[in-house]
Amino acid sequence: TFGCDLNGNGRLDGKPEHVRMLGIDTPEMGYSRKSRSRRNAPYAQAAMQWLESRIQGKHVRLVYDVRPTDKYRRQLAH
Repeated sequence: TFGCDLNGNGRLDGKPEHVRMLGIDTPEMGYSRKSRSRRNAPYAQAAMQWLESRIQGKHVRLVYDVRPTDKYRRQLAH
């Protein structure tokens, strides 16, 4: 999941929209259901840094699936 500007103006006007990337399973940041701890899962930090290095400050194209949002109101896209 990452935050982005869906207005297309290149600025975050207020709160960013949360986009859940479909088809990608990464370790959780800050929460583990199994252990109920607030620690990052192994490799979570590395996964976040990898994604940031590829998309931060860039335009990305979102391709929506059948359901555009989930129960947490995150956008669901490829």
